[in-house]
Amino acid sequence: MNLTRAHKPKRMSRADRWTIAALSAAILILAFSFAFLAPTTYQRSDIDAMSLCPVGKTTAETSFVIDATDPIVSNQLRSVMSVMRRFRDRAPVGQRLSVYLIDGNEAAGLSRPLFSKCKPKTGDGFDPLVENPRMLRRRYVDEFEKPFEALINRPEIYERTSSASPIIEALYELARQNVLATATGVKQLVVFSDLLQHSSGWDHYVPVPKTFQLYGNDVSNRLLPDFSQSEVTLYYLIRPKGQGGEYQGETHLQLWRDYFGATHNRSVSIEVLR
Repeated sequence: MNLTRAHKPKRMSRADRWTIAALSAAILILAFSFAFLAPTTYQRSDIDAMSLCPVGKTTAETSFVIDATDPIVSNQLRSVMSVMRRFRDRAPVGQRLSVYLIDGNEAAGLSRPLFSKCKPKTGDGFDPLVENPRMLRRRYVDEFEKPFEALINRPEIYERTSSASPIIEALYELARQNVLATATGVKQLVVFSDLLQHSSGWDHYVPVPKTFQLYGNDVSNRLLPDFSQSEVTLYYLIRPKGQGGEYQGETHLQLWRDYFGATHNRSVSIEVLR
């Protein structure tokens, strides 16, 4: 009876082992590239590198306007920064946040935007097929959160003084730029100010008659902004007596309620910061 001899498997040559190792390494590199590089490129292709906003698309908008014509005291400053962070953290992904100053040295009373970026994804709720959470988180922190924090922590913003306080002019200029008018979805205007208007056309550093209507003045009629469908929040900074505080109070606030009541906004809320 013939017995068939079992054949031993052929041993793999050193060259074959090197070939398999090289192929395995190439596969790992391709997998790494897909997992980390491709998602990042995909996500950035339709996003403006500077503003982080969708290219060619309008977004929701939160415009912060800080009155930089008089110093903001430390306890009010903490509240201002806390409010701005709260709006930032509650903003949905894709909403633009912009920061302006009321500046008596500017011809129109309003600074250029010191910060204007759309909120990117934080890394939570990502799509595992096309997004990398670590890259998303890094972009959020490095390109959005850190610049925002750097701005609101700049002391020179809150220590300025000016001989003029062109609040009406600044608000009109913001409306004229159509920042809020062209936004889609949520439109928020957040103002931090003592609301003590002081310019060539208007002066609140005088006693104000109870029957006086702010929007009935020739200057305010000419500079009446249109904040259609915007949610307006006023943070009323109370000044000490002798520094304008004697002209503030409920009567003064009513002037601004009347004023904003004529700007076609969606809502107006006022919070006092002492």
